[in-house]
Amino acid sequence: MPERSINETQRARHQKDEGNAIGLTEAFAPVDDGFSSFDEALPSEDEVADAEQPVKRGRHARHARTEGSSQDASVSAFDVWDAQPEDRSALGVIGAAAQVDEAPDGAAESRRSRRQRVKDELPRYMKKSRRTRNVLIAAIAALVLLAAVGGFYTWQLVMAAQEAAEEMAAESLPSEQGIESEATDDASSVAAKKVSAPNLVSLLGLSADAALSQLGEGAVVSSTVELNAKGERLGEEDELASTEYTVSLTHDASDTRMGFPSVYLVADAKGVIERAGYSTTTTLLGFGSQSFEDVVTNGHVVEATLDEAGVSVPEGAVSLPADKADYSTYAEDGTTLERERCSFSGKADSGEGEVSWSAVLSYDYTMYNATGNLGDTVRVIYVYVE
Repeated sequence: MPERSINETQRARHQKDEGNAIGLTEAFAPVDDGFSSFDEALPSEDEVADAEQPVKRGRHARHARTEGSSQDASVSAFDVWDAQPEDRSALGVIGAAAQVDEAPDGAAESRRSRRQRVKDELPRYMKKSRRTRNVLIAAIAALVLLAAVGGFYTWQLVMAAQEAAEEMAAESLPSEQGIESEATDDASSVAAKKVSAPNLVSLLGLSADAALSQLGEGAVVSSTVELNAKGERLGEEDELASTEYTVSLTHDASDTRMGFPSVYLVADAKGVIERAGYSTTTTLLGFGSQSFEDVVTNGHVVEATLDEAGVSVPEGAVSLPADKADYSTYAEDGTTLERERCSFSGKADSGEGEVSWSAVLSYDYTMYNATGNLGDTVRVIYVYVE
């Protein structure tokens, strides 16, 4: 049988079918019933014989038989595609057998090369988009890592600064022992006495003008307050019960924190002085920076000031309470001393009769707690006679 291609056979068969369509146009040609029966779908013996004959390999054949095989692959993928539908089944069987028998050794390499070819054929904007995405992912990961590291070190710095601040605050806060120690050291030095209390007993029974005249030219009234029977400021309908005068002794030495010493006069409704008082700092009285307990127990500041005011009180008659908490005020921490204040009172002979006396000693450590300078402690003593 002469050699011929399967395509020619299919075309001849198609032309034969067209000749049988007598009286019908192509538009109304009978549908090819090549697959209407199973017998017609199978290739004929002549077609199988022809397919077994050697056929020239097409230039597009991708699965050529290797040398040394028992049979040559006679059908390419393009031949199968060009064949008519009723002949593709046979060609597909032959082509599939050829592909199965072939099993090339470089199949894996071919798949890799196809993937690389697909990758190379991607548009430029897609490649750029992929690169940009990878760069952004790397940048975000780096930023997250840097933020975590920065947050950790910032937390460490804050904790270290807080600990340092707490240590400095603890060191700077004065303790009660430190106050007493510094006061004891200052007490060893002799402080110059700069002022003396006026004779308050001699002011009792005088008028306000006479009392001011006795205090001297430097006595200046700084305030005058009228009071009712309840000790409150006098109202429009209230009856005058007493008048309080605050007098500054400007001729005496002054203190940088308390100013000039002061005299307090209380006159009754008739204008007669029935109570007189005096205040100044213990520093101006010559007691320096002695501690609260030391200035009362050893310095006898209350007895000495009352003696100058005209009241004779035996030395040692004034003492502090046994419990220090009775005259001490502490901060919320329970250890920082803020104030020491104690009141004393009694009766004594003034030479003109028995009088009642009272005294208040106050140490304010507010400024000292802020600066750490013991000299900033405000030490004031008040004495009254009536």
